[in-house]
Amino acid sequence: MGGAGEVVYSLPKVARRDRHATASMLIFLLFTGVSILWFTLSWFIGIVTVSGVKWYGPVPLEAKAQLRAIQRRLWKGEDRAMGRVFPEGLLFSNSFYGFCLVNMALAEPKNRQFTQEALREIERLLPKVEGFVEEEPFSSCRGISPIGGIILRIC
Repeated sequence: MGGAGEVVYSLPKVARRDRHATASMLIFLLFTGVSILWFTLSWFIGIVTVSGVKWYGPVPLEAKAQLRAIQRRLWKGEDRAMGRVFPEGLLFSNSFYGFCLVNMALAEPKNRQFTQEALREIERLLPKVEGFVEEEPFSSCRGISPIGGIILRIC
């Protein structure tokens, strides 16, 4: 290998670090373990305590105020503006409003006035949303089953 006049280079041997835990490694592992435990436990407790619980009762006034604000925005045509931002914005703006109406009416089944208002609003909203099948991007899905595509069918 190393003949006359030939220079041989060799890489220094890297000392293998022992697998002893350093203080910073222990702190990192402790932080990671506690974080995982904290988020997992809080998620699990939330699932166990909320799952299957039916909530009934008066709808907070703030929620009703927000619902009226959303209604005014939809009447002004802001759902069309959302449709220009992203294709499903028009549909989602109206369908989430409808979902909100249904949830609030179910939360207060004895509030006949609100239930009737919600029903009238949903009856007005349904033909509007069903008409979206004629508009882009859903019109390109007219020939498939379900008509208008899966997003329109779900909403």
